[in-house]
Amino acid sequence: MSGQPKRDRLLRQLELRAKREIDEDATAIDYVEAYVQGGGILQKLADDLAAEMGESCSRPFLSNTVNKLSDDAKARIGAARNEGAQVLLEETLTIADTAPATTADVLKAKMQVNTRVLLAEKFAPDLFGTRVKIDAPSLGAVFIQAMQQAALETPNPPACAESGDGIDS
Repeated sequence: MSGQPKRDRLLRQLELRAKREIDEDATAIDYVEAYVQGGGILQKLADDLAAEMGESCSRPFLSNTVNKLSDDAKARIGAARNEGAQVLLEETLTIADTAPATTADVLKAKMQVNTRVLLAEKFAPDLFGTRVKIDAPSLGAVFIQAMQQAALETPNPPACAESGDGIDS
């Protein structure tokens, strides 16, 4: 082994899943990408892998391992998150449309919908995040407004003193 037995066991499990669930040529990164595209989250995948392997597998360990699989791993997972966010939002329709009429079931469905919407906003903020409109005036407009305000607040300048006011010339 390469000196990292736990990492190697994790990769072996991911490769087995890839070959079983995608196709014979699929790799570990292909599997994780497909998993995330389907709306899966890395914490759940880490928990499932830990149970399969019979040892701990934290989300950070899984994430670090996956990100080192290829040069484009982070970009692939990022793009997969956008797809996964859409899947999560689509699931909210099914949950809302099929919620039973009992109060407890409606509350549970509401929580499931809200959780999926929140995840979609976090996974793909450009697509599903809350947009905040900032109405900021231009710097020029701020300057002109400040000058106008200063002109209004400045008292009239004193009139020129006439001769004979007691000031020596």
